[in-house]
Amino acid sequence: MAISFTVASLATAIPALAIMLIFLGKHEKQFDEKQLFMTFVFAIIAAALSMLVASLASFENWFVLFVILAALSTVVESLLLNRRKFIGMPSAVFYGSAFGLGFGTLVGTYFSKIYTDVVLWAISAFALLLAHAAAGTLSGYGSFQKKKTKYILLSLAVKLGFYFAVTGFLTGSIYANYAISGISLAGAAALFAYSVHALYPKAN
Repeated sequence: MAISFTVASLATAIPALAIMLIFLGKHEKQFDEKQLFMTFVFAIIAAALSMLVASLASFENWFVLFVILAALSTVVESLLLNRRKFIGMPSAVFYGSAFGLGFGTLVGTYFSKIYTDVVLWAISAFALLLAHAAAGTLSGYGSFQKKKTKYILLSLAVKLGFYFAVTGFLTGSIYANYAISGISLAGAAALFAYSVHALYPKAN
């Protein structure tokens, strides 16, 4: 069954906003709420443009598309979070999370084109959302600690790893695909939990 773009968009945007409210809301003194939300919106726009470029440049080759998309995401993320106003500032960690959530929202929606099984897509989309949130947090933490190269590369590796994890190992068996997507989701959740419990406290 084909997944409606509108349904897919809502199904990824609502959890992303909920994560912002629940996890970032606890640290609201560390950032400007309006600017945080604008970062989220900016990331969605950046994701739309990045996916357009990646789609045109990849010639429908998924491997090339994933590499281009991850690279574009990381470049924009780096340019945003390594501006003078963020370097050495704890707030960069939270703006990084917001960027990751925004970008991950549209990436999850875009990946609905790959799947026909709604449940399988939902598991994979949520894994990608959390992976992007964790990757953005890593980039923000790198800006905060003034170690941008190390953490930008980690962010890129996380995205590439999860892009291929949720699609590259799909088989003809629906049960195997559920297992692969479930493992990817567990890994993304663990990585995001690390971001929340290990990196957020260092930014307070």
